[in-house]
Amino acid sequence: MAVLATMPALVVILYTQSVDRERAREQVLTDIQQITRLAASQQATVFDGVRRLLLTLAQFPALRASDPAGCRAVLPSILRDHPEIHALVNCAGIVRVGPVSAFDGADWDEVVEVNLRAAFELSRALEPALAAAARRTLGAASIVNISSVMGLLATPGIISYVATKGGLDHMTRGLAVEFGPLGIRVNAVAPGFIRTPMFETGHPPARKEALAKAHPLGRVGSPEEIAAVVAFLCSGEASFVTGAVIPVDGGLTSNLAIPSLLE
Repeated sequence: MAVLATMPALVVILYTQSVDRERAREQVLTDIQQITRLAASQQATVFDGVRRLLLTLAQFPALRASDPAGCRAVLPSILRDHPEIHALVNCAGIVRVGPVSAFDGADWDEVVEVNLRAAFELSRALEPALAAAARRTLGAASIVNISSVMGLLATPGIISYVATKGGLDHMTRGLAVEFGPLGIRVNAVAPGFIRTPMFETGHPPARKEALAKAHPLGRVGSPEEIAAVVAFLCSGEASFVTGAVIPVDGGLTSNLAIPSLLE
């Protein structure tokens, strides 16, 4: 979030958390403080609208991406206070690991709701506010979907994740075509394996080492490396970029050597 602090735009960040709601609110407040400190250290301007918006969101219960109705419920007040929105970053995601035979309808539906439907619902709901920002400034409205290299390739054991990320990639292209005449750009970032809490807790040490070696750069990425590309796509520097799915993967999609997640 801090990477976006110096951008000349009003950035909407819907903070989703399906496990610990209080921790999610505390994280929002921490991020606000980090933005303020970063801007001060760089003598940069943090727009009051960004601070107001983040503080407003911090007052809401943490949203569940798997609850589209709950997400829609908070949007009217956001849009009332902020009729122009410059950027929407859809970054909620979950994964369920196991063979196809172990999946049931509930498992499948949960992954689809979080990984795919939430991005659609928010993009649809915020379309008018994004279009309003685009009318004021060329290239100023951007949606960035956080996808995965698993939308481009496949590996055993995560069939619902692979399917939803592939769907998210193609939804990105479809929205880019449909929203293009409104001046809204839509792109996706496809990270490789990134050192997040999900990565740290979801793999034993030996697999984490193997996954790192599968990247030609010999390591997994950092959240900051993904955020830098997201910031670019939200900025005016990417004003002619839309419908793109950009791998940020240390060369993983060029390597064809992803270790099995079932071993």
